[in-house]
Amino acid sequence: MPGIGKTTLAKKVYDNPLVKNHFHIHAWCCVSQVYRRRELLLKILSDIDKLTDEIYNKRDQDLLEVVYRCLKGNRYIIVMDDIWGIQAWNDVGIAFPDDSNESRILFTSRYDKVTIEA
Repeated sequence: MPGIGKTTLAKKVYDNPLVKNHFHIHAWCCVSQVYRRRELLLKILSDIDKLTDEIYNKRDQDLLEVVYRCLKGNRYIIVMDDIWGIQAWNDVGIAFPDDSNESRILFTSRYDKVTIEA
């Protein structure tokens, strides 16, 4: 269901001061129909910390590990906006540690199936 305000609602939640104060780390990435795993990971890393040449030169698998290490032990919220298929989640989901510390990943998608399968 395009155009019903999913992104707007997610942005209001993401920008809410209570949410900002609750989470140590905040990241927002737009996935869209055509995406690159590398670009998603670099966007998340750019929201977490300053990107360096060393980070840019890493392989995708290494970027997954860098994201994981940055998030491990921290309470984080990651917004993955406009996901068109479950493959995007499958490509980056292993980078998000489950530390049972109230971290959250928020999806927006025009397809119910994506959120059900994730």
